[in-house]
Amino acid sequence: MAEVAETSLAGLDDLSVQNFEAVEGAPGTVPADTRQTAAEDVLTTTLGQTEMAHALIAAGGAVGEVDDGRSESPREAAAPTGSEAFDQALHHLDATSAALAKRHERQGDLHAGSRPVGARDAATAARELLAQVATVLDGLGHRVTKVATAAVAQARNMVPDQFATVWEQVEQRIKVGTFVGRLIRVGLRALETALEGIRRLLRAEFLAAARDKVHAVWEEAGRDDLARGLVDGMLGVPRITAQVEDALRGDHLNPGLLDTATDRLKVLDRQFARLMDTAQGIVVSLGLILTLSPWLPPLIPHLALGIAAGYVAVTAASVVLGADYADSGTGLGLVLGVEGTVKKAME
Repeated sequence: MAEVAETSLAGLDDLSVQNFEAVEGAPGTVPADTRQTAAEDVLTTTLGQTEMAHALIAAGGAVGEVDDGRSESPREAAAPTGSEAFDQALHHLDATSAALAKRHERQGDLHAGSRPVGARDAATAARELLAQVATVLDGLGHRVTKVATAAVAQARNMVPDQFATVWEQVEQRIKVGTFVGRLIRVGLRALETALEGIRRLLRAEFLAAARDKVHAVWEEAGRDDLARGLVDGMLGVPRITAQVEDALRGDHLNPGLLDTATDRLKVLDRQFARLMDTAQGIVVSLGLILTLSPWLPPLIPHLALGIAAGYVAVTAASVVLGADYADSGTGLGLVLGVEGTVKKAME
């Protein structure tokens, strides 16, 4: 099993290289469609690696690479045995694989939609575009907040008052420790590779810029209403909304271009929903690995800090990608976001 896993990991590593080339390539050097799907490809690969890590670590427990016997500690008594954990990991891996396959089959649904046939006046087209802008921006704020608050809450529960230490792990290559058993060792390598994927996706300059934003969410953990307001500000929602409203009051608007922008924003909304579904999947997968921790920390002392760094890295990714889709000026530049789409309709 370990040999098969190592081969699979090598294949995912090769795929990661291709994805990063698309992410890191300057606009104009990589096809726009490739850049637009690159972030989703990176996160999907990361999810696959995290799921594999969970299955391998559980398998190591099932075959006796670690003592999963019950102790008098309530925390350890509540943890699954190696065989139970392995069965759960395989079930979850199958479910995730099936969901991803189904989503791939429905790729064309991103562009599905229809519009009434007939003459269109500019005022009607502008109202519809403005409504769609509001829908997309609301969706961005909601989805980023959902992922970020869930991830940060987990990290804070694990290592309260250690944001600086966790962030230092994020900025460097995240390490979760080593283990002598082969299955668990390969599983930990899969986890490290997965977390490195998120870090590399964001790149050093965007990661550094995201630090204060992620720390602000960390401080407001458990207060989702305040976190949502923070996220909206980080994504530039109030500013973009005001600028779009002002732009659509102008004269000489082209209803055809406005309708094209409305349709593009609908696709953008669906694309971001898929991105955040994948990010949420990584959060869930990290949590499943965490359920195995009662019988791992004595041997792998850095595992908790590494997983906490993974949660924080997912938070940073959700904020940076949300800014990208909003076009707040602080994103990766992988997509033509909300503000850019509206500006194009004004040309």
